[in-house]
Amino acid sequence: MAMLQFFLSYGIAIGIVLSAVYTMQYLDSLFSRYGPVVRVSPNEVGINSPDAVRVIQKVSGGFGKSAWYDMTGPGMLGMRDREKHSRRRRLLAHPLSNSSLPAFEPLIQAKVDLAMDQMEAENRRLGYTDVHKWFSFMATDIIGDLTFGSSFRMLEQGRRSQYVKDLQAVMPTVHKRIELAPFFDMLFLLPLPQIRQVTARFQRIMGYGRESIRRLQLAQQAGTLNTPFFFDKIMNPKDKENALTDIEMEEEAAELMVTGTDTTSNTLTYLVWSVLKNPAIRNRLEAEIETLPTKFTDSDVSKLSYLNSVVQESLRMYGAASGSHSRDVPRGGWEVGGYLIPDTATVLTQAYSLHRLPGIFPNPNLFNPDRWLNATPDMHGSFIPFGGGPRICVGIHLAYMELRLTIAAFFRKFRDATVHPSLTEDDMDLENYTLIAPKAHKCLIKL
Repeated sequence: MAMLQFFLSYGIAIGIVLSAVYTMQYLDSLFSRYGPVVRVSPNEVGINSPDAVRVIQKVSGGFGKSAWYDMTGPGMLGMRDREKHSRRRRLLAHPLSNSSLPAFEPLIQAKVDLAMDQMEAENRRLGYTDVHKWFSFMATDIIGDLTFGSSFRMLEQGRRSQYVKDLQAVMPTVHKRIELAPFFDMLFLLPLPQIRQVTARFQRIMGYGRESIRRLQLAQQAGTLNTPFFFDKIMNPKDKENALTDIEMEEEAAELMVTGTDTTSNTLTYLVWSVLKNPAIRNRLEAEIETLPTKFTDSDVSKLSYLNSVVQESLRMYGAASGSHSRDVPRGGWEVGGYLIPDTATVLTQAYSLHRLPGIFPNPNLFNPDRWLNATPDMHGSFIPFGGGPRICVGIHLAYMELRLTIAAFFRKFRDATVHPSLTEDDMDLENYTLIAPKAHKCLIKL
């Protein structure tokens, strides 16, 4: 029986991983067919009930992160120990808080402006621009500056740095290794060229982080740092007992690069694409943006009700981390929806499905920012694009700032933008390797 369960579990996992672009949709189809509680493998149960998800995410619920997270790396994202996670979060949360972000706003605004200029220049050369590419460069340069104290200069150069190429290349491998750990662990023992290439990429990623942290330490000691950056207080915390080692700082820096780049750029891409396909939404958004002062700030943009509704609707439909997240059922089991789930099981929840519950979000597949102008408590309670509870994304406030400033700049500058006729719905189909992305990895727009 144990052997049968092993092959059943990994048979399902292999099938899902090999068609990873459909992982979220597949689980969502199970919820649509069978209801909010679905057994998806011998030891995994999918949950798509807002009340149940809130219980899972609460500290008092007792649902700890599952062993799945052991494979995601040693950074804060994968920490399963609650106390250790809490200490690390307190250290990282301050530079990413609402009170700290105004110090970083001029840098962010400068990157947004440069991205708009580069899109305009590319459009003059080619007759279109790839907004997905430029949003990716922009988000990466922002997080590079704020994390490492120096930009990757991808916006200026118009191409990906080696560090970013390595990060993006290893993401599908990391995703598959997490899902198929025993097989991938054995595979990495083989002297295959592809394995050596992946190993080399991992070594370069950690090497870059190591060099960058060392450069920051030397500059800080010499007093030559003249721009704010996240690791300033992390490198010199008031609480010396919980200070990070150099290796831990390298790990957190790499994690910030992953969680703070494609997350923002992919949501921005889908936002622009969705708005440009809806003239009424686009006209209303542009009219509201016209009320902003010539030199606007994030504080100005945060007051625009319709723009913020557009952001919320984009996060509902295209939040970057919309896939499933697993938690261990607490000791003694858990009763939900008339079922008793044993404490040997893990439960899966995903924003993709929760955000498409028709009883809470009518016509859930329709991009409709108006729904957020009079949002119900149930809508707010079921909205989890950044997760929820004590493990909600630490970079949520930075993400909102980037989304607001970028959208205000784009729709003010490019009043004649249209979706390029060569871009198809299939190109924009959701691909999901841990984070969602357009299937074609491009979004061509005529400005």
